[in-house]
Parts: sequence; C-alpha cells; structure tokens
Amino acid sequence: MVRAVSAVQLLGDRYRVLETLRETPNERTLRVEDTHQENQTRVLWQRQVSFRQSELCDRAQQLCRQEFEFLQRLQHPQVPRFYDFWAQTVDAQLWLTVVREDIVGPTLRQWLQQRSEQTPWLSEREVTKFLLQVLNGVGYIHTQGVIHRHLSPDHLQLRAAEGRWVLVNFGGMSHALQLLQAEAVGDVTTQQTQDEDGEQPQYAPLEQVQKGILYTYSDIYAIAATAMYALTGQEPSAYRDPQTGAWDWSATPLACAELQAILARMLARKPGDRPQNVQSIIHLLRRIPREALSADENTTAAALESETLNTAPSNIPSDDTSTPLPLRQWAVRAVLGLLFVVGAGAIGWGVGQTVLHRQSSNPSPFPELELSPEVALAEDAEAKALDFPLVDDGEPDPDPSWSEEEQARRLSLRDQRRQLGIDYEFFRALVQYAYGQAYPAPSGVFLVVDGALERQQWDALAQRLLNQLAGLSDDARRRLGRYEQPIKLGATEIQQRQVTPVLFEALVAAHFETYFPDQSPDSPPLKQLWRAIAFDQLNHLRQSQPIEELSLTPGSTEITQAEQLAAGQGKIYTLSLESDQLLTTNLVGESTTILTVQTPSGELLLELGRDRFWSGRTIESGDHRLVILNTATEPADFQLYLTME
Repeated sequence: MVRAVSAVQLLGDRYRVLETLRETPNERTLRVEDTHQENQTRVLWQRQVSFRQSELCDRAQQLCRQEFEFLQRLQHPQVPRFYDFWAQTVDAQLWLTVVREDIVGPTLRQWLQQRSEQTPWLSEREVTKFLLQVLNGVGYIHTQGVIHRHLSPDHLQLRAAEGRWVLVNFGGMSHALQLLQAEAVGDVTTQQTQDEDGEQPQYAPLEQVQKGILYTYSDIYAIAATAMYALTGQEPSAYRDPQTGAWDWSATPLACAELQAILARMLARKPGDRPQNVQSIIHLLRRIPREALSADENTTAAALESETLNTAPSNIPSDDTSTPLPLRQWAVRAVLGLLFVVGAGAIGWGVGQTVLHRQSSNPSPFPELELSPEVALAEDAEAKALDFPLVDDGEPDPDPSWSEEEQARRLSLRDQRRQLGIDYEFFRALVQYAYGQAYPAPSGVFLVVDGALERQQWDALAQRLLNQLAGLSDDARRRLGRYEQPIKLGATEIQQRQVTPVLFEALVAAHFETYFPDQSPDSPPLKQLWRAIAFDQLNHLRQSQPIEELSLTPGSTEITQAEQLAAGQGKIYTLSLESDQLLTTNLVGESTTILTVQTPSGELLLELGRDRFWSGRTIESGDHRLVILNTATEPADFQLYLTME
C-alpha cells in the first residue's frame, strides 16, 4: 500500500511535493519542486517493490538503476530529461524513485478530448503530420537502443511551449519488475497483461502481449494504433480481433488509400510484414500526395497545424527525390543494457550503440559477472520455449527492385541465419551495430542502407558475423536475443576448477574481442553476444577435466606442453612458483590461440589477446594459472614453452 506523503516533506532530502498526479496501491506519480534547482518542477515516480527474497530486491534496484542510466543518456526534444534515481527502504518496504522533467501540457487523449465537441478527432492530413513528428522521436530512441514499449494516447504528452509531442512513461522499469515478479512466483512466462497504468495493452502488438517479445517494430505497431485512435476516437479493441490480431479495415476505411496502406503495414499481425524501421515509414508518408489526404481540419486544430506539425524536423528527408540520397549512417551513442540484463525487457532491441574503449593497461571489470553460491545454468540462461521468431520468422523477403544477385545474396544470408537458429531481430541489431562502427557518420543521422554499395557492405558484415557465430554451440546460438540474466560463475567452478571471476571474465573477453576488438558489451546486441560466449565458456569448464598441474622434472628448467583445442575451447594449467622467480612463457601455434598468466591473488600478468610471450619475475608465491584459449571456429594446435629459473 502506498504510504502517505506530507506536502512539507522533502523526498530524497530535495524534492517538495506539490500534488499527486496518479496513485495506485503500489505506486504513485507526484509533481514536485526541486529545492536544489530554484524550485523547478519535476515529475517524481515511486514504485513499491515487495519481494520476499532479498536477492530479488537487490536485483530490482540494480536493474532499475541501469534502466535509469539508459534513459538519462537520451538527449532529444521529444524525450524528457531524467534527473535522479534512488532506492530507499521505508517500513521494511523497498521504494524505487525516478525523477524526470515535468512536461507542461496535456496527453494526446486529453488534448483530443479538449478539442471542439463537433470535430474532436484528427483529419487524415493532421494524422499524417502527427505521425511525422512522433516517428522522429521514436526513430531517435530506436537508434539509441531503446524501445518505448508503452506508446499510446496516454503516453504522448504535448510540450505546450514548443508544440512537440513528447514520449513519456517508458516501460523498461515496469517490465523489469514484472519479470522479477514472474520469477518470484515461478512463472517463466512474461506475457504483458497490463501496462504500468493498469490498463489493458490495447495498443501493443500480439507478440508483445502474448509472448512478451519486444522489437523496434512493436513500437511501430503501437504508433499506428494510436494514430487510428486519433482518427476515429475508438480504442483498438473495437476493430482488432483479440485472437488473430487482424485489423478490420472495413469498419475503419480511410479516404486516403496511401495512408491506409501505410497504417495497415504498420498494424500487420506478423512483425516481418511491418516496416523494418521508422525512417522507411517517414519516407512513405512524405510521398503521399497532399491532395490525397482529407483536409477537413477545424479551427481547433489550427494550433496543431501551425505550431506542432507543420515543420518537419531537420533530419527527416525532403520530398525531393530527383537526386540520390547520400549515404546515411547513424553515429553510436552511449547506452547501458538493462533490456538484456532482464531479457527483451528494459530497453528492448538497440540499433544504435557506442564504442566504450577498455583501458588496455588495467581494464575496468565488466558488470556481467556475479559470484553465486549456486550453479543453475539451466535456470539462469534457459531460452524460453517460443515458436517465435524462428518459425514465424520476422525477416521479410528482399526488395523485388533489387538485382537478382542482391536478392540471392540476401536470401542466402537469411537461410544461413535460420539454419544456425539465430534470432532475426538480434542479428539485425548486431549487424547494424557493426555497420555503424565500420562506416561511421555524423551524430543524429538515421541509418538508412538504401544503395547497392551500402547493401553490399552490410551483407559482407553479416556474412562475417554469421561465420563467427557458427563457432558458438547450438544451445548458445538459439538463446541469442533471449538471455535474461548474466551468466553466473558458481561455487563449483571456483572451488573445483579453481577459476576466479577475473579469470572467467578474461576468457569471455578474449573471445568477445575477436568479434568487436577493444569494445565493451554495453549495448543490447553485444551484451547478448557476451552472454552466449560466457554460456559456452561455462559449459566448457564444467565438461572439461580438472585443471592440469604442471611441474618440472628433476634437474630441468623447462616445460613443453602440446595439445589441440576445440573451437572456442580453453585450457587451464597451474604452475607452483616462488616469489621473485624468473618465468618465461611462449605460446606457439595458430594466431587464434591466445594466452594469459594469472597470479594466485588473481592479478593478470599477461592479458588474454595482448601477447603470447611474457618474461619477468613473479610477484608472489603460490599456484599461478596459465590459460590458453582457441578463439577460432575450428580446432587449433598449440605448443606452450615455459622456462623457470
């Protein structure tokens, strides 16, 4: 139950309550003023978290903080600014609090209700302009790796001072808590039966409602459903078959056939039949002949025409198609991955990420590894038993306007991906990330691969990644896009295999860097790749023989070890050394085999992938670990030469 808040009470020792905007038994939304920022108004959202297990409470706090950090990095006039986050225990209950910018203006539903009673709904021309503006904001968050997941007339708010529709009430934190709640009660299904306001998710597509699957074009569906509400004043349930998701266009015919065709594609039941990105919809909308749109705009809508929707944002292409569009790629932005900390959850699928370089001398630890007293890999990383998307695959057929060679190339890539059991949406996001790194462009430009040369470059990257992903196990590949939790290193591996979290991280990082050198797995597709590699490495550790101990024969100062490693496999040796003892290591073999040397306390004398030769004096006594990893997709031989004095 929500605990009462006094008007004179300062929440977080900073925010004074002005009014309650919404309140339910477990959460509330308040308008507050920031006493540290000249009493500027903010919106403060609080959610009570009630888990019996303290571990789930800790994870709820961690996941929501990471989601907040994602949102805080968004910089766009159609996205509110996020200012503060904290967790606090009050009366033995955990409260999570988020503070964001206060958008002064009505929601779309309120704005429509305030219009003239005679003509409360938008005309087709108004809706087209409305879509152009909203899609601009949605396109931005998609390029930043964020899926809104809750788009509806209640979650679009008019910034009155600027005449812009703003995306509010992102659903990442609520979804994360839903997943944890399902875990707490032992329900592995993550069907979204209600949104954060307690409303039925009428504006979400069926794959989101029934299976909890979130794609960038889940938002595309919700935008179209919202547009239909703005046109008709009817909720989607009035026209949509609840079982099949089919839309009854006979009940909602539009005067403009072009607009109806675009909305019909956006509302398609199968994700693969919807437009693949926001920019393609903008492209289609801007080519609807003006005379084809009904223009029965009323005087109440004049402000929308002149202030809100008349001027297209600068990064929307003009109608002029007389010259080819220049190559447009997106610049990656910094984001942290809650969605794939909670699996298809907090942020959904990202398509625009950033390069966060590791420090080569002393890299900061990756946030993936958790020390667990138990090992439960099947529970931690088990993919949901879904028939989507590999059976109901989302990848569309190649554009028939492409050359036969291009179409055959794209179909070949699709066949290879399906044969490997790789999720389409994950793979598309991974290639899109790789493309942005290989062919960077100025910040804020949408990625549109619309030329033969660009598609050839894209396909070449896709083929390289497919070749690499083939080296993962079948189980690891089929989970890509569905890993919900970090792969934990348990007590079994620490005690029996003598593998520390630092060493395990080094093993995973070395393999990961063969895909994306000097980058951190902080974006959703890269985080999924990291977990797939970790999944395989943990299985290798569990299936391998205990660590092999190396020792000198009497009178000798050298050790030679020769073996063959399977694809992606690692080998761990221990070697007892005294402090200040001179050690020389040299790994000979395929360049895909790499070496690391770790002290008894866990310090890396030689990082994996940095070099294959090391010589120096030891800094402590005890068992040192030498790890050799094969990063190739096929077996590799190696010889290890050790000299001690």
